[in-house]
Amino acid sequence: MNLRSSLLAISTLLGLGGCAPQPGEYVVIRLANAEVTESSSCYPDNIFPEYTQEDRNTFTAGATVAIFAVDAETYIAELDDGNGIEGTRDGKDYTFTGEFVDVEETQTNSQELLVEFTMDNKYVTGRSISTATCTGENCAIASCKTTTEFVGSVIKGVDIERAI
Repeated sequence: MNLRSSLLAISTLLGLGGCAPQPGEYVVIRLANAEVTESSSCYPDNIFPEYTQEDRNTFTAGATVAIFAVDAETYIAELDDGNGIEGTRDGKDYTFTGEFVDVEETQTNSQELLVEFTMDNKYVTGRSISTATCTGENCAIASCKTTTEFVGSVIKGVDIERAI
């Protein structure tokens, strides 16, 4: 490798912040949840049931996420199921938000998702916060907030294939 190609490689890595995609590029991340917590509002009368208080789970759930740049300021996180949420990047920190609202005759259900993570070269750490709300008649639970901590790694040399 000559000096010119070495400088080009270094400037490319610096420009990408280690792994940040540029418009027309994407980064594939493999994630595993580290811890999931629910608010007491996820249960009737805002009380955690006794039978859940000593529950433990050391298994992780894996997910693959592709991050791609729309332009210099807008990023999309495409999830395993093909759905995506829009976000922004500030250095190594990414923030994505999405909302789904279902208005029915007697109630409205909504789901908000906030995903925040830091991509430090190939290492990823972050959390997602999902808030479900129900307003109107016959809502079993008015609000439920679930926080999932996760860790992951950027996977190199992977192409994504989706049916069109």
